Amino acid sequence: MSNSYIYSDGPPFVPPPDNVTIPQFMFGTTHPARPMGDPKSPCIIDDESGKGLSLHEVILISARSLSYMKANAGV
Repeated sequence: MSNSYIYSDGPPFVPPPDNVTIPQFMFGTTHPARPMGDPKSPCIIDDESGKGLSLHEVILISARSLSYMKANAGV
């Protein structure tokens, strides 16, 4: 069995902050390990329709969904 190695040109591992939730880290913080792209570029694309959602749209939909669940399902 041979050894496999993964190489990266990125920064060395930097632990994420422990005072934010995973969604906050993904959507709302700056961090060396978090890539920054064009906020208008689609980050999710529907396979059937081809419609893309930007990060801003994903954040809005997530916030609205969470608000609905909190108000109606007690989450």
